[in-house]
Amino acid sequence: MGLLFLAPLLLSFVCPPIEEEAKRVGLGQPCGGTCDTLGLCSDGLKCVVTPKTVSPFSFAIVSFGVGGTKAGVCQQEDAGRQLAGGVQQTALDKPEIVAAAKQAVALVSRSSNSLTPPTLKRIVSATSQVVAGIKYVLTLEMTDGSQHHVELVDTPWLTPRWSLVKHDVLS
Repeated sequence: MGLLFLAPLLLSFVCPPIEEEAKRVGLGQPCGGTCDTLGLCSDGLKCVVTPKTVSPFSFAIVSFGVGGTKAGVCQQEDAGRQLAGGVQQTALDKPEIVAAAKQAVALVSRSSNSLTPPTLKRIVSATSQVVAGIKYVLTLEMTDGSQHHVELVDTPWLTPRWSLVKHDVLS
């Protein structure tokens, strides 16, 4: 009787409290995991866990919850209902996002008065929208630690192709 009473206590696991500014991840990034260690999806995204094939002999791990929560990938909450011309979260590693980020850094550097302007460290967030071309709204982290909010439009049929609409230094 004594061991049976202790079994739930031995098999329980308590996650530490989550900070207000928990790690947020973007579209196509890993999320979830035990105690959300891989991160939480940004606004407008949900963590989708794909079911994995489980051995019929692993019932004990699944039944008692020892295996922890499964990891997933951040996806659009309403991926089936995209609004034509609407703003869409975009995967940060897509070639067109990387190209837009490089163009944004080049356009911002041209307007800079620095002899050694910072370079791109990483893309923090990205959205795209079909307008008269494609409008990209990016948050970029630079090698000097600053973050920049950049809006630019790609119009392949015009010269110059890229135009900077807005640029703000966030930090």
